[in-house]
Amino acid sequence: MVADVQGSFATSAVPGTRFTDVRWITETGSTNADLLAAAAEGAPEGVVLVADHQSAGRGRLDRTWVAPAGSSLLVSVLLRPQLAPADLFLLTAAAGVASVEAVAEVAGLRCGLKWPNDLVSLAPGPADRKLSGVLAES
Repeated sequence: MVADVQGSFATSAVPGTRFTDVRWITETGSTNADLLAAAAEGAPEGVVLVADHQSAGRGRLDRTWVAPAGSSLLVSVLLRPQLAPADLFLLTAAAGVASVEAVAEVAGLRCGLKWPNDLVSLAPGPADRKLSGVLAES
């Protein structure tokens, strides 16, 4: 399945959006760290980095995010919002709500947000099955 997704994303853009530069890489330490470095070098808003595997992923409070190769869709997006760093939580909340809506529309899966940044499945079964996390950094 990863190869099918990779073929559709590799070095492309999402027409009609600000996401004008979508890059697919096989492996990285952290997609967020890569985009933070690109941002520091002047990369424009709209760069999207998709990876099959990351060896040094992290979440909120510098927690480690481990995902075996091919098990996850690992994505970071470079945005340059006009927000003070103290207000970045607004972006995290908006991204979380958008993720819930996208998963429902694309996959038909009921999910919700577990404060402050986890997307969890609401399908029958164990409670709070984490699907993803949203991490905003500056």
